[in-house]
Amino acid sequence: MATNVVDFLSRRQDTSQRDFAKANDIPRTTLQHWVRRLDTIDEDPALVAFFESLAGANFLHLLKMLSIWNLQRLAVAAFTIFVTF
Repeated sequence: MATNVVDFLSRRQDTSQRDFAKANDIPRTTLQHWVRRLDTIDEDPALVAFFESLAGANFLHLLKMLSIWNLQRLAVAAFTIFVTF
């Protein structure tokens, strides 16, 4: 979804949210929520742009998976911790 939002914002003047959502088969209200949410994040814009990008999402996924692997390897965490992590 993040890549769709970035794509929409890069073409914002050319197309409406409704047309973009229909063309990309996503609910318009979902796109609307994500666009509004970007305006409310009180953080460095470069940091927000990174974590909203595909590379940022992949980084967070990798960080989560490595954290789970490391906790499991050290045998300090029970299965229920992994479920909630």
